[in-house]
Amino acid sequence: MWRWLRLCHGRHVFAAVGLLLLSETAYSQTPTVEDAARAMKSAQRKRDISGALDTNAAIIPLDTLKRTDSVATEKLLVQDSTTTGKDDLDTVVVYSAKDSIVYDLREKRVRLNGAAKVTYQEFKLEAPTVSIFTPENLLNADASLDSMGYVILPAKFSDASGNYEAEKLAYNFKSRKGKIREVYTNIEQAYYRGDQIKRQETGELFINGGYYTTCNEDHWHYWFYCSQMKLVPNERVFARPVVLYIEGVPVFVLPYAFFPTQRSSGRASGIIMPNYGFDNTRGFTLARGGYYWAISDFTDLKFEGDFGTRGSWRLGSQFRYALNGEFRGRISGEFQRLFFNESGDPDYRINESWNMIVEHSQELTPYTRITANLNFSSLSTVGITSINPSNIFNLQATSTARLDQIIGDNEGSLSLGFIRNQSLETSDVSNNINFTFAKTRFFPFRSKKSDGTSLFDQFGIDPRLSIDAFLRDTDTTSSRDLNSQGGFSFNLQFRPGGTGFLVNLSQSINLNTAYRFTTAELDRSGVQLTAPISAGITVPALNLNLSSSLNFNYSVADRTIERFVDTAGSVVTLVRRSPESITTYGINLSAQTRLYGILFTGALGNLIGLKALRHTLIPNLSYNYNPDFTSEKNSYFASYVDQNGNTVRYNRFEGAFFGGVPGESQSLSLSLSNVFDAKIKTLDTTKAIDDPARTEKNIQFLLANISGGYNFAASEFNVQPISISASSNTLAPLFTLNGSAQFDYYGTDSAGTRINQSYQSLGGGLLRFISADLGFSMSLRGERGGGETVQNQDSLRQSEINAQANVQQRLIEQTNFGRNFGQNVDFEIPWDLSLNGSVRASQPNPFIPIELQAQINISGAVSITKNWKLSMNTGYNFTNAQFIVPNVRISRDFHCWSMSFQWVPIGQFKSYFFQLNLKAPELQDIRIEKASRPAGGSAAIF
Repeated sequence: MWRWLRLCHGRHVFAAVGLLLLSETAYSQTPTVEDAARAMKSAQRKRDISGALDTNAAIIPLDTLKRTDSVATEKLLVQDSTTTGKDDLDTVVVYSAKDSIVYDLREKRVRLNGAAKVTYQEFKLEAPTVSIFTPENLLNADASLDSMGYVILPAKFSDASGNYEAEKLAYNFKSRKGKIREVYTNIEQAYYRGDQIKRQETGELFINGGYYTTCNEDHWHYWFYCSQMKLVPNERVFARPVVLYIEGVPVFVLPYAFFPTQRSSGRASGIIMPNYGFDNTRGFTLARGGYYWAISDFTDLKFEGDFGTRGSWRLGSQFRYALNGEFRGRISGEFQRLFFNESGDPDYRINESWNMIVEHSQELTPYTRITANLNFSSLSTVGITSINPSNIFNLQATSTARLDQIIGDNEGSLSLGFIRNQSLETSDVSNNINFTFAKTRFFPFRSKKSDGTSLFDQFGIDPRLSIDAFLRDTDTTSSRDLNSQGGFSFNLQFRPGGTGFLVNLSQSINLNTAYRFTTAELDRSGVQLTAPISAGITVPALNLNLSSSLNFNYSVADRTIERFVDTAGSVVTLVRRSPESITTYGINLSAQTRLYGILFTGALGNLIGLKALRHTLIPNLSYNYNPDFTSEKNSYFASYVDQNGNTVRYNRFEGAFFGGVPGESQSLSLSLSNVFDAKIKTLDTTKAIDDPARTEKNIQFLLANISGGYNFAASEFNVQPISISASSNTLAPLFTLNGSAQFDYYGTDSAGTRINQSYQSLGGGLLRFISADLGFSMSLRGERGGGETVQNQDSLRQSEINAQANVQQRLIEQTNFGRNFGQNVDFEIPWDLSLNGSVRASQPNPFIPIELQAQINISGAVSITKNWKLSMNTGYNFTNAQFIVPNVRISRDFHCWSMSFQWVPIGQFKSYFFQLNLKAPELQDIRIEKASRPAGGSAAIF
């Protein structure tokens, strides 16, 4: 069967004739005589137009009268799928050329010259020269080269797997396979090159002499060279062997490696590259190596472990899951075996430990949520490379679980919680189960039609209940505690008619119970009822608040004690198991007001923008009283005569729950709070034109407080110490200042012991200085420069990074070296400076000179150039005349990789740490490190 080929150019349509078969087996019908005649006539017309046409090729020149950017376009037409054979193309191949299209009728070839374009389904090609061999469905494309053999215009093609540039390309339309030489491609912001490439129909690329990098510069700053590479689009790259080059210098070699190609998602299955190092206990080590499996968008699985040449090892795994914010969690576990010293040594030992974590968080309904964090560990040492590294700092395994239920439309809440603490140093285990119920205030006498203004409408009740169960177990003891707290409050608020006063009355009733069981002889229990009553009056016209409260306590203890001296002169204590009650009460009165003083600055408002100053004085006077319940008339205390004839009084409820008996207390306390504000000119264009806040604002620039008191019931030292404090946050966070001081009315003897005599009567001043503290902090930084925004990775990976970063920061703080310190440098901040200091003066003994302690801490960083940054952290203790762990860091940004060097020159943590790391998120774990650790020894970690 003959097929027609048409070349459309401008307004002219040229019909190509010939015996051009798309495929040797494409058609089931034999060409007829009529078909051959039509082909002969078409060829004659082409010969007349072109001027000369040999028997092997048809050359179609462009219309020279048309624009130079016009393009010849042609389609290879295929039969309907119902009539085509199994080797036929399943759609149209569209091609065009800017210079010429040459048809070789004998060889059934089409040659496209000049800006050739070919499109077949998702396959698209642009190249200087393209040849199409239709019987075999083959395509060849060539780049344009200069006289030195360098590529001027590459062959560019794209398909479902990505975009590519190549020097030569051979592609089969039917099998979708191809061979490529000197290819270049960009997939998910990663760049690949290869000497020779074979493309499979699945889109996989097999590359000989491959290069991989994430550097987007024309001159790559680093790359991985792999003699053999397999690229699976949208998944990963397999390579062997792998040589890392940085600025053209080979750095290290790996026999095998994985590289993820899904940068945007941040999750891809692959090998977790281990760190190589040296440890005095484990010898040469490979740490944190393993495999990460991104099972789906909602789950992943990680296996990792450590291995040391001295036999120590660790294995761990972690499974995580998450679904659309409805629930998420993880299950992780690990086991490690550490060998200390050599076999046969007297101190040789083997340490085995394990750890298991189960976390789950789920929203069952919009009103119900459950969370659980269960942590179980063996009683052993936790390794620094543990899946749960927080145990390094907190030597206990803590498990928690909680169920929260909201009642109605936030009308109340129920919660059930569980906490388990297990010491990793001892066998102590404690469990706590807690149940709480709280109801928002409701008004039982308020009807739906009520306006809420009547006296009974204001009557509100808010009930609550809490139950706690404690179970404690050690090697030698076991105890069980059950505590409950329940109660409710009545509240009534009203304004007496015509007075303008606001009265607030409240009554609370609380019932507390406690029970502890250790042994049948030592179990205890008790009940306490408290009923505080309070009343408050607010007088708005006078800025006066008056309040009073009566605290009533009634307790029932399950035991009392009796003491006496036996014939041998020893004090004997008898426990009598019979319930007895204790009744105590106390009152509290307080008054508070506000006094204002305003100073208008007049002309200063126009000169410096300061319009007014305001001083607010807030005096607060309170009185507390409770009688002496330890007197003999209450029978809560008893006495015995010791062997020396002295009368000794004791609490009969000693050791019982709620058995405390207060003595007499009668004190008056006074505090004066001072608030200083300033009104300044400003211009806030975000405010409305008629809004006063548009042209002025108030700032609070100083807070100052002084407090003291007098205890009338005390037999000595009635005057309480006086405290003064002040703070200013006006320029926060640029600058903050705070200070405090303590003074005493009483003096001391020559030994510094406080005596019941005024300091003035001993020849001193009105008040004796005790101590004073002054602290300040200052923080300055330059404006951030422009830069690209780093996209966040998926929540699963990011949560792990954040958790690890917190632990690593604590490692840095304690040891001044860490795995990721080189990746946290912000080069876009030109400079920053932080300064904080403290000064403390104390004189507990006035006969000894004042003792001063002063310390200053300085941290700062400066970008020497765009890519170089110098950071320093240090401090100086003036009291001890020594520096506080000086720390110097130099960092260099090399666009797609960075280098950092940290040095602690002196002190306990004297060390250095060098790190070279790649900046791409998917290559974070590839680092070169060299460190001298404070604990001794050095390590090179890859």
